[in-house]
Order: sequence, then C-alpha cells, then structure tokens
Amino acid sequence: MSKKRAAQAEERAACRQAVLLRDRVCRGRGATRVQCAVTPSEVHELGRGSYRSSCWLDPELCIALCRPCHQWVTEHPTEAQVLGLALAGWQVEQRLNEARQ
Repeated sequence: MSKKRAAQAEERAACRQAVLLRDRVCRGRGATRVQCAVTPSEVHELGRGSYRSSCWLDPELCIALCRPCHQWVTEHPTEAQVLGLALAGWQVEQRLNEARQ
C-alpha cells in the first residue's frame, strides 16, 4: 500500500462501513449471472481505471457486493456498466461535478 493510501485508511474504513450499512443486500443480486451470496461483504468502486481513485473514498460512488458478484463485475466491465454496477469515466465526472455544486 502506498503512503498516500495508508494515510487514507481510516477514511476508507469509514466509507466502507457507510456503504455496507446503506446497502444491506448485495446490489448485484438478480443482475449478475452468478450464484449471489445476498449478503454483501465487499465494497466496489463504480469507476474504473484512473477514475477508481476518485471513487475510493466516496460512498456515493461505491456499492456493496457479495464476493461472487464482485468477481463477476470485475470480469465483465462492459456488462456491469449496462447494469449500473460500473460507471464510464464521463459518468464518474458527472457525479463528481454534481456533488461539487
């Protein structure tokens, strides 16, 4: 873990807790083609690639997923985007701009 990420660990833990409390059921349930575990155990950043760092600490840009659904979303980014389980870069920018206003 980089020094920058280590310094943000407490903030990330708070973000993760907020997302898991908000999303008490896996957000991939019924959307992915895997055996959903229903209970979320992981937090997925909606943005990909360079936008992931913008999502890392923002609960509004994260969703809670179970492990099987998280793996599916990671392996099928285009389909996940269609299902609303991932965002294109312009969508992340749009949400960030809306939050700033």
